[in-house]
Amino acid sequence: RICCNGNIKSSGVGVMKKQLTENQKQAIKIFNNRVEDSDFFESDGGDYVSTKELINSLVNNGWSESQAEGTIGSLTGIILHSTGNNEWFLEYYDIEEV
Repeated sequence: RICCNGNIKSSGVGVMKKQLTENQKQAIKIFNNRVEDSDFFESDGGDYVSTKELINSLVNNGWSESQAEGTIGSLTGIILHSTGNNEWFLEYYDIEEV
């Protein structure tokens, strides 16, 4: 489970600190805007998205497709959690706490 303060809890068994790069922080800010506009935000704390939607969100904000893919890969397990079939649960992440 991911905490809003930038710590990652592994199944409730302790806490691991995760340093985010500036690139990751910028991507999270973009993704947070999407999550806040989601129908699922209030009930689930996130949004359900496809890989293509994630890539397009970053490309539309200046990333190349290759950069977007790399950034998305680096956020897997931090704010992105696979639901299978090329879909992800995108969790809101309080970047101000990092």
